[in-house]
Amino acid sequence: MLSFLRDTNEIPKNNPKLKAHAVKVFNIRCEERERKYSAQKLFRLNKE
Repeated sequence: MLSFLRDTNEIPKNNPKLKAHAVKVFNIRCEERERKYSAQKLFRLNKE
């Protein structure tokens, strides 16, 4: 679990630390998807 949520029992709403973490994770996932897509595209071009 995330360390900044460890001491809370409530559902985090508008938590700036959680929001910042979510944005980082979202950006990482988007960048990874873009890299995979580019690699697949390159693989298909080399295969033809």
